[in-house]
Amino acid sequence: MSRPIYVVLDTETTGLDVNTAGIISFSYIITDLENEYERGTIEMNPFESESDIENASEALKINGYTPEKIATFDSARVGMARIADVFQRATLLGDGLWPRVMGYNIVAYDMPIIKNNAKKYGITLPDIRHDYLDVLQGIRMLDVMGVIPVKFKEDGKPMGNRLYEAVQRLEIESEQDKFHGSMYDTEMTLRIFQTLAEKLNNN
Repeated sequence: MSRPIYVVLDTETTGLDVNTAGIISFSYIITDLENEYERGTIEMNPFESESDIENASEALKINGYTPEKIATFDSARVGMARIADVFQRATLLGDGLWPRVMGYNIVAYDMPIIKNNAKKYGITLPDIRHDYLDVLQGIRMLDVMGVIPVKFKEDGKPMGNRLYEAVQRLEIESEQDKFHGSMYDTEMTLRIFQTLAEKLNNN
């Protein structure tokens, strides 16, 4: 296969600290940007006890998870092993070449959390390269260049570069109530990348 393989991903986690956050869901799309080869969501229970889940119940509402639902998920160790398998399958699709990993803020957030949790549970990830394709960084660069239109919130303040704001600024059709679901955020990340590529090709 001559075309580069991409793993587009998003995670939903227990917190914002990359050193301590656990992963609740990991969604991914394996693609060469013309063909989609695989997609899925891996859900896991990163909590040590039922009381830990209960204590985090309010924070979990943003992702639509309940303590009862999380209690039915596989353990974090099993979930991380499945994540490692996703990267391995993508590598095989690319004839042994490491796929390009794409996400929204993956350099500062998703990939450090994935690597920290793999280490915590003794899971060996394939040799992940560090030249990630972080769509947020692309948004920021094109924002400075004036390629992305400025839009304003209802309070009159300019929109920023959060995922849902970037989608609105690029006029990508979306459903607001689906953001913070890992598969939907993965799909929107890919849509943003494709839209930015079109803008660059037209400039």
